[in-house]
Order: sequence, then structure tokens, then C-alpha cells
Amino acid sequence: MNKNIKIQYPLVSVIILNYNGSDLLNICLKSLLFQNYSNIEIIVVDNGSTDNSMEIIKRYKDVVLLPLNKNYGFSIGNNIGASIAKGKYLFFINNDVRVSNTCIYELVNVMEKSEKIFASDTTQYDWDGEKVIHGETKIIKTHKFLKGVFPFVDIITLSQVNSSVVEVPYANGGSMMVRKDMFEFLGGFDEDFFLDFEDLDLCWRALMQGWKIVYVSSAIVYHKVGFSTKKLKKTSLRRVSYETNKLSFVIKTMSFKFILMHFIRHLILLFYYLFYKLNISETKVYFLSMFKVGVRILKLLRVRHRIFVKSKIYSNKLLKKFVIEGNYDFGNNTNF
Repeated sequence: MNKNIKIQYPLVSVIILNYNGSDLLNICLKSLLFQNYSNIEIIVVDNGSTDNSMEIIKRYKDVVLLPLNKNYGFSIGNNIGASIAKGKYLFFINNDVRVSNTCIYELVNVMEKSEKIFASDTTQYDWDGEKVIHGETKIIKTHKFLKGVFPFVDIITLSQVNSSVVEVPYANGGSMMVRKDMFEFLGGFDEDFFLDFEDLDLCWRALMQGWKIVYVSSAIVYHKVGFSTKKLKKTSLRRVSYETNKLSFVIKTMSFKFILMHFIRHLILLFYYLFYKLNISETKVYFLSMFKVGVRILKLLRVRHRIFVKSKIYSNKLLKKFVIEGNYDFGNNTNF
């Protein structure tokens, strides 16, 4: 098919979450105007920006603007955008992303081939297009330090480019397309997750329904990683959110054995940073994340019950499908 010819497929709702992203927002919006896929609507959810983002958005007459009164984080902001979206598919992208002109077509073309596909993932290049920063997701298990001690204590993800369409355990929330009816069935992103793990949590719940996540290498975006999140005032808050959400995800979706192993790992890291590294900042991260999870443990258990009642596939089976053996340095995990 000639990719320079505009095609007509189902409506795609592009949802951009913006927070003080005026520096790149204009580039992001312009890239969407040059898609070879014409049947799209663009929704920008502004998370209480204090820069001139609103002025930029208002220049685009066909863009729907949803201004919020403060920064509600990734999950709530995107769920609000999804609630008014009219498309069969929702394409969530960051404001620090520009989209290649065939990207939406490539994603929809794959998703239209099977009603079992919940989400599709893109290849992400750095902003200059010189290096791949996200491709086919792989999950690797075990710490080098703890190998053989615990059967399973943690998982991290690595990415590589694959020339074909392949199943993956999750799609990156910075440029992810999902089927709207399935998204609504799952209840959208978990709104207790302010930042980080929202994409993995959502996709894993979809996998437990027996649906599929696919990586489409030919769907390309360019991502200035961290440009939007660096606007957050305290990076320590993100670290706490990251570890809190990781624990919450494990409680919601994993076996009780996995939960126990993960909490032991969490405690080991807490004492590791406190007594060995003498790093008070990281010690606080692990302490506060455990405290926050403890406060909402009853809610998490209720959510877990609802997930498992509806699930068709349990996490142990999914882990066997997606996890590969590997090693990495103890105490230095920053990617899930």
C-alpha cells in the first residue's frame, strides 16, 4: 500500500497529557497534522500548566482542550481524556513526543487484524532519531546478588528492536494505542498511580483477561525522554511514587508467594541503603513507599479480589510466558 495516500480507518482519539510542556507541545501537535491517517481527533488534557501551553493549544482550532486546575498525574489526566474520546482506539502520547507520519496507520493496521489485541506499542527513537530507546519489551528476572536465594524477587525490562509484530508484556505509556471498549472494561488506568507503572499495571490486567499486547516496530515516534517529567519540583516524589506503585502492582496482580518475595526484597533494599550505603534519601523512598502501601492495603486487596474474579489467566502463567532468565546489579534497579 502506498503510505503517502491518506486512508480511512476507524476513528482514533489521540490523547496528549500536558504539564508545562510548551517547549515541545507545538512540535507534537504539528506531527499529528501530517499523519497519513486522517480519521483522528486530538484531545489535550492540561494538568494545570503555568507556562504558555494554553496559548499554543488554542492556536489549533480542531484540538479539544481539557484544562485541569492542578497536576493530577498521569492516570487521572489520561482517564479524563479517555472519558470524552469518541474513537474506537485511544492513542496515548506524551507531550515530549513527535510522531512519524505513518505511525497511527501502522498501529491501527495491526490492531484491526485481531479483536484479541488490547494494545499496541511503538518503536521509540531519541529526539534526534539516532538511537532506539524503546523497542520490543523483554522481562528479565533475578538479581545477581540474590540468584538462587529467592525463586523470584523482582523484574526489570529491557528493549530491543524486532522487525516483526510480536507479543510483549506491556506497551509504553508514552506512545501506546489501546482499544477503548477494553480500556473501559478494565476501568482505565489506576488513579492511585500518580506517575510510573500505570502502563504495565493496565496492560498486565489486560493480559489476565486473555487479551494481547503487541509491539509494532514500523510504528515510530521520537521521544525526548524526561523532558516533561523534569518539570516536577521534587524528583524524590517520583521515586516514592515509583516504588509505591510497584508494590501496589505486585499486590494487585501477583501470587501471594511473589508478594512475599517482593516485600522481602523491599526490606533488604531499605536496610541496604540505610546501613551499607548510608543513603538517607533512598532509605526514605523505601520506607515511605511501604508506609503508603500499608495505609491503603485494604483497598488494594479489594481491587485484587475484583481483578482475580474477572481474570481468565493468572500471573504465574503469564510470567512463564514473558520472563527470561538474567542478572543485574543488586540495589541498582531503576527500570521495571
